[in-house]
Amino acid sequence: MIRTSAGPVHAPTSTRAVRSIPEQSTAVSATASHRAPPTPPPSPVLYYDTDEELFIGGTFWDGRATGWLMGEPVAEQAQRPFLNPVEHNLPDPATVVSKVCIGAYSDQFKGYFGNAICEDVVNAYNAIGQALLAYEKSAEVNAFSSRYDYYLRGPQKYPLNKQELKGLQLFADKERAKCSECHPSALGEDGSFPLFTDFSYDNLGLPKNPTNPTYQMPTEFNPDGATWVDPGLGGFLATVPRLAHFAPANQGLHKVPTLRNVDKRPDSGFVKAFGHNGIFKSLKETVHFYNTRDVLPACEAIPNAQQDKINLSPFPLLSTYRSTGAVSRSP
Repeated sequence: MIRTSAGPVHAPTSTRAVRSIPEQSTAVSATASHRAPPTPPPSPVLYYDTDEELFIGGTFWDGRATGWLMGEPVAEQAQRPFLNPVEHNLPDPATVVSKVCIGAYSDQFKGYFGNAICEDVVNAYNAIGQALLAYEKSAEVNAFSSRYDYYLRGPQKYPLNKQELKGLQLFADKERAKCSECHPSALGEDGSFPLFTDFSYDNLGLPKNPTNPTYQMPTEFNPDGATWVDPGLGGFLATVPRLAHFAPANQGLHKVPTLRNVDKRPDSGFVKAFGHNGIFKSLKETVHFYNTRDVLPACEAIPNAQQDKINLSPFPLLSTYRSTGAVSRSP
């Protein structure tokens, strides 16, 4: 199921971590992650919903941290960067365990999991994932202390202003913006605060990001070079024999991200990126894409569209947008 509802126009914030896509830089020279780092909220274990006929849960943009082994996708996600050759680039779990077990937190680590925890690499590595999960689920990371959260606690005591209410109404409008169809913004039935994701996967038809460092990575990391196309969830499913038959229908689908702190940044000059490939650098660009994606003609339909800078699909000239406030589009 590929949804094409309009995108976020109002995004309340909490205290989730600020994320942005790396322009270069990682542990290995001249390499970088090929997707914008997501903020992983607590997520259900990856499963196929037979009623909706789509996959739900897991984390990473392609769902590969499934939760099938540890019962918690975020715990499994937390383990991956240590060994990723374009992130921490540590050689194996034993090295990670060794560093933790002689590090500054070793006493606390052993105090919670037991003095023998460091004697078994598998158990210790899983314990590290569980410890990171516990922190990511803690009130320090998920304080739910934004103005919007207080509004949900007591709309009369903590009202939103007129502009915020207008944005919220549009966000939840099922005929126009439709944002809340994928990013639920209401309290849960149990009173839990919204995480602004339905944990599903969608193909939004984002343009290719020519500045993505993946295209210049060494062939050992990207053998396809400039022709590489992100397979998303379908790429992961193809590696799981029992689910491989779902792969073709899920090519290019990516996890619906949380919108909490979607535009929170430490200072005004901090560059953030939106979309799984970091193509957009502002919410204005993102919303403009949603508003025009299905109504503008394709580039090939009009001669000389690129030269004339006609406002077309699929690729936005982002520098034009930032300087003029209007996005031109070219092939």
